[in-house]
Amino acid sequence: MEEKITYLFGAGASANALPLVKDYRKGDKVVDGLTKSMRNHADTLHLDEFPNHKDYMQEYIKNLWWLADEADKFHTIDTFAKHCYLTDKASLERLKQTLSLYFVFEQLINTKRDSRYLVFLTSILNLMIFPENIRLVSWNYDFQMELTAEMYRQESFHNSYGGASVHSPPFIEYYPPMGNVFPMNSDYYQADTFKLVHLNGIAGIYRQDGTSIFHSCFQNFDELRKESLIDDFVNNRDIKNHLLTFAWEDRTIEAQALNRRLRFGTEAVKDTTILVVIGYSFPFFNRRTDNAIFNAIKESGKLKKIYFQDPNNDGQFLKNQFGLENVDILHEPNVDQFYIPREL
Repeated sequence: MEEKITYLFGAGASANALPLVKDYRKGDKVVDGLTKSMRNHADTLHLDEFPNHKDYMQEYIKNLWWLADEADKFHTIDTFAKHCYLTDKASLERLKQTLSLYFVFEQLINTKRDSRYLVFLTSILNLMIFPENIRLVSWNYDFQMELTAEMYRQESFHNSYGGASVHSPPFIEYYPPMGNVFPMNSDYYQADTFKLVHLNGIAGIYRQDGTSIFHSCFQNFDELRKESLIDDFVNNRDIKNHLLTFAWEDRTIEAQALNRRLRFGTEAVKDTTILVVIGYSFPFFNRRTDNAIFNAIKESGKLKKIYFQDPNNDGQFLKNQFGLENVDILHEPNVDQFYIPREL
């Protein structure tokens, strides 16, 4: 029987391109965490590069410093976001706008890439087809996997004769999508469609009427197109909502629109026989969703083994946390490349 292999990605899976929450030591070097990286990003922005949006970019720089300072007070952005959610929805909106643009800016304008994604995809592909027995579930706001998949086939949109919108699908079907048009509030999607599910959304924004405002967003943005990306964040901000959400959200418009995340995530992990966990620390805030994911994995009774890829943690805590006493958990401390099990 062919194994069904599920990858569960955390922030460590993108650590070679994007910052982790806290500073960490890599060899003899200390790598900046997220708040330091946001401050460095703010310091390197030049308003002259955005002549049409100087005021907005000045506001963005102030917001980066504000978010970094508040996150340091609360120890993580997630904790500060929960505080805003409970006390000040305007600050939560400000936080999401800033964090989302930061991830988009770093990846699409500053072209930050973790090369491990390319090695991984290249290794597992069979005749330019993504394997049917692999699913990817991610806690990351970044779209490193989607950007890498664009190297094999670009997602595109164009108007056909008569004005109908035609969609050339991405190489890896993912949710939530960031294409030109997608029905956020309909039952268009089949639960088993997606090879990649972002459990807490993805950096980006969509229009309140249910259609995305990003046009072919995974194509590379050159210097001449910088401001077209900022346009999407600046114009008509009052009718936009975020694709970025937090695991504990349940009463915001974004959470309601993206309520399929968990359904698609649990569908993706059904019948898993081999689970590979890469760079994920299972934080407290994600516990309800993590429980739902592991319950869906355990439901079939087919899970045989977990490979836990982390330079320090061996993953044995998963046995008690999710009732996996009879499942082998193997530690993979080498993080130079994403682990590919021999069962594949």
